[in-house]
Amino acid sequence: MITLALEGIDFSGKSTQVDLLLKELKAKSKNALSFKRPGGTPLGDKIRELIKFSPIKIDWQTEQLLFAAEHSTLIKSLSTCSVTPELQIDLIVFDRWNPVSAVAYGSQAGLSVDYLRQLYSLTPSFKLDFLFIMDIPWEEAKKRSAARSETCKIEQRGDEYMSAVYGAYSKMFDTSGYLTFVAQFASKVVRIDATASAAEIHGMIKDVCGI
Repeated sequence: MITLALEGIDFSGKSTQVDLLLKELKAKSKNALSFKRPGGTPLGDKIRELIKFSPIKIDWQTEQLLFAAEHSTLIKSLSTCSVTPELQIDLIVFDRWNPVSAVAYGSQAGLSVDYLRQLYSLTPSFKLDFLFIMDIPWEEAKKRSAARSETCKIEQRGDEYMSAVYGAYSKMFDTSGYLTFVAQFASKVVRIDATASAAEIHGMIKDVCGI
C-alpha cells in the first residue's frame, strides 16, 4: 500500500491530482481511498465546517488546535481500521496533511515551529510514503479561483496573507527553513511545479510513486 499527501496553497491543483489518481487506480482495478482535509470522519467533517464556513469567529491558536484534533481523529480511525473497509487498499491519498498545512498557515499567525512540533507530537504517529508539495505563486493560483463561486474563511483573508502562506511553503524546500520539520512526516518530500499542466503533474506523481 502506498500513502501520499498533496500539499500547497489554495488553488494549487491538489484536488485535481487526487481525482486523477483515483481514476488511474480504478482503471487498473485497484482500490484507493482519499481524504479531503480537514475531514474524513464524522468529527473531522464537523471541524471542517466550523473552521472553513461557520460564521463563528475562531482565533488562530484555537484553529490550529482544531486542525490537530481532526488529524488525531483520522489517524486513530485509520490505525483501528474504522475508516478503511475490509478489502485490499492499494493507495491512500490525502488532500492536505495537517502538520504541514499548520506550518504554512499557522506561522502567519505567529505560531512557532516549536509550538506546532509539540502540538503534533501529541497526535498519533503516521509517516507517509510521499509528500508532494505543489509549488505555485499565489498570484498564479489566484487566477484559478475565478471559477469558484464560493470561498472559505481562510481564502478570504486576503492577498497579503495568502502570499505569505506561499512564502512559507517555499521554505519547505530549504534545510534552513521548514524542511527538517516537514521531512519527519514522509519518507520522501517532493516539490512539484504546479504551473505545469494537470496531465504533466499527474505523470510526475505516478513516476515518483511507481503507480
